Amino acid sequence: MSLVRCISKPYVYTFYVLVKFFIDEWRACLVMCVFQFLIVAGLVCGVALATGHTPLLISKTNIVLVTLIIYALTQYFLVRGHRWKQYKSEFDQYSKLKSRVASIAVWSSIVVGGFGAISLIKTVVR
Repeated sequence: MSLVRCISKPYVYTFYVLVKFFIDEWRACLVMCVFQFLIVAGLVCGVALATGHTPLLISKTNIVLVTLIIYALTQYFLVRGHRWKQYKSEFDQYSKLKSRVASIAVWSSIVVGGFGAISLIKTVVR
């Protein structure tokens, strides 16, 4: 299995779980973008906290710009041309147990990652 496929498969599976939950691709894309933004912001704040460069002064323009870039990339790599559907038949063939465990892992990572990122952001950004 190629490195790109190893990296993209969990990303696409996360989107697949969100599409199954929200029914619409655009809602799943929106949730995915919010989660990705929280992760990126959490990483930036974590690095700032680790290096002692706090508090961060981040403008609203930068927040909007980063969010739009993340949204555009998600649209391009997943939604445009239904690229995520290349994996759909494989994901649909997962056993019920494997599907349930993977879905729980996705939702757990969204909740834990989201709360972790929010707490880091609240600690660092003023």
